[in-house]
Amino acid sequence: MNDLNLGLQPLCNRFLEKDSSDEFVHNMHLVQDRNTGLVGIKTPALAEEMQTKYKWLSETEPTNHFKSVAKTIEKLSGLNGESMILSFSYRDKPLSNELLKNGFENIVNTQRNIPKFVGVAKIQKQLCNNSFIENIINKYGAFDLLLINRIIHHVHDLKIFFSSINNLLDDKGYAVIEVPDCARGFFDLDYNIIFEEHVYYFTSSTLKHLIELNGFEIVSFKIFPYPFENALVAIIKKSDVNKISILPDHVAKEIKLFTKFSQSFPLVKQAIKSFFLDISTKGSIIFFGAGHHGISFVNIMEISQYVDCFIDDVEEKQNYYTPGSYLPIFGSDYLTKNNIALCVVSVSQENEEQVIKKIRLISNNKFNIYSIFPASKHALPIY
Repeated sequence: MNDLNLGLQPLCNRFLEKDSSDEFVHNMHLVQDRNTGLVGIKTPALAEEMQTKYKWLSETEPTNHFKSVAKTIEKLSGLNGESMILSFSYRDKPLSNELLKNGFENIVNTQRNIPKFVGVAKIQKQLCNNSFIENIINKYGAFDLLLINRIIHHVHDLKIFFSSINNLLDDKGYAVIEVPDCARGFFDLDYNIIFEEHVYYFTSSTLKHLIELNGFEIVSFKIFPYPFENALVAIIKKSDVNKISILPDHVAKEIKLFTKFSQSFPLVKQAIKSFFLDISTKGSIIFFGAGHHGISFVNIMEISQYVDCFIDDVEEKQNYYTPGSYLPIFGSDYLTKNNIALCVVSVSQENEEQVIKKIRLISNNKFNIYSIFPASKHALPIY
């Protein structure tokens, strides 16, 4: 079995009020299906465990491509302003807004009465519940269009989820599926793509294969470029034939890609630990951005002993310690301290340049600044 076992890891949204010996952990063990090439977590944490209790936590998902997606939807045969559209979660709102601008008014949201902080982990479980799906169908009937933005990689049971799509969708209807593209992360040995809430890690090939294996055909497939992970957007409909287009060499390519990713981890981890050990002898090391990327990086690479703290300007976080590493979180005023040797930026790459400018301004450019992302021009020098 092709795998990468990172051992017991905490949940990145489970901030701590103090050091906790009974902190919840789960086994972060990535495995690859050798028949399809799809990578996923062997035993995901339960959705109820992944649910955050903090209403102030936010997320950043790419949205600049939705105008293009909306234009593609407008051209689909059979759709018009009267078409019934079902939005699967709050993540569909930007695309829904684009469709509303273009005259698509009949948009139903399955999560209309559910607070945003409920989180995708619990939403995906609800969407795999037959009773919940039947209630929607009984109330509205079948839909002409389903919006499923950045949900599927959180799903625990893909077969049941696609069954829900099939039941909700009119025989001539379409579903718009979006997931993050992990191909670049695998290729660049970027272990920041690993996140406990992401049960599956898709590439173009594995997403296409999954769609066809579950009885759908692809009407449109586009890749929208972004700094960290591209967005894969597939528009699908029910298929009359059992067509599987993925070839054995495509699967072999996926296996080779993940094999290199998994087998390279010990070497990359050792290089990172050696780098941080060396810098720690010259002064303190801080991380800017107490989100899941930075928290995971410190835990997975086992470098918490070399890091003094996290900096984050979300004031609510400053009352807590980071999961796993138990590091304190301070505001940007900490950047004025004199003993800092290195600041590691772990914010989204879309915001990275802006944040680095801010750090340099506050600190008067007194220390080196690197990014945890290998694709960044500010990447750690081990890459």
